[in-house]
Amino acid sequence: YGALQGRDKKECVREHGLRQVQQWRRGYRQRPPPCEEAAVSGTGLAADRRYEGVEVPRAESLEDCIGRTQPFLHETLFPQLREAVMVADALGAEDVPTVLVCSSEHAIRSICMELEGLSEEQVCGRREAGLTLSTLT
Repeated sequence: YGALQGRDKKECVREHGLRQVQQWRRGYRQRPPPCEEAAVSGTGLAADRRYEGVEVPRAESLEDCIGRTQPFLHETLFPQLREAVMVADALGAEDVPTVLVCSSEHAIRSICMELEGLSEEQVCGRREAGLTLSTLT
């Protein structure tokens, strides 16, 4: 959420207005104001070993997030899930494997958009963060 990261939502609404905050949080293309450079470099996120070798954006729209998550979904997550379903089927398991994805709301919404074939307008109106992977079977 750029400069909004870690800030109280009500405080952001008072400062920028409800409509603007909703556009940043639920919109598709609008980025919030960028966070300070120090938040993503040096001692910020870039110093976290989980972000080693990753360019950390200072602000990100849902569209940006989709561009970042699509390769992971198609090259890593979806193939692994399909393989797990095939193994479960081969073993005669009645249930498909359960997968828990923990991520930012934007990343979860981008996964929902891909799995459910949602349009920009449809995904912007979604609030739930949970999803099922039954569409991969």
